[in-house]
Amino acid sequence: MTTRRTPLLVLAVATVLLLVGTPAGAAEPEVHHDGTYWDWDAPANFVGSEGAYGITITGPNGATLSTAFSTSVCANGSTYNDRVTNYFAAKRRQLRQSGYTLSNVSAIARPTGTPQKYRRQRMDFTVRYGSVTKKGEITFDYRFSATVTGVSYCDARDLFIVSNQSKFATLRPTLVSINNSLEYFGPGACTPAPSTPC
Repeated sequence: MTTRRTPLLVLAVATVLLLVGTPAGAAEPEVHHDGTYWDWDAPANFVGSEGAYGITITGPNGATLSTAFSTSVCANGSTYNDRVTNYFAAKRRQLRQSGYTLSNVSAIARPTGTPQKYRRQRMDFTVRYGSVTKKGEITFDYRFSATVTGVSYCDARDLFIVSNQSKFATLRPTLVSINNSLEYFGPGACTPAPSTPC
């Protein structure tokens, strides 16, 4: 399939949404997967479940990559910086309430090359599922989209990579490589308009 290639996502500058770097020793992708909305490269024992606004790819030892994006009313706040702070605080609080232990939480920052109101925060985590402890990384992206009839809308994107804790160091390079191979050709993020409130 060569006619549907488009850059990953439509949140802003696609290239800055990718995880940075593939450490030495990463497994080489073995199979190219053509989906309805996404294409990706992964070892043959990985499978994907996709939708118009997200995809989850799973493999052995609990290896999982999950990413999704959306447009909705911006978080509450008297200024955009307040809204950004409140948004990321709510995301971290939701994780902790769900049993996640967070570490290495980055500052909220504007990635190089992104629009003026684009913000990102990343963190590591562990979480217990039954008898298995999972380890992974989360990246949250957020940016102002538009104001329509007095209502401000923001774009958001979540990226999770995770596996069984004992295998994460080994599987992380593969998950990073899969993420870097993702191509998206769905409808894109909602564009707010009076007739389309998102």
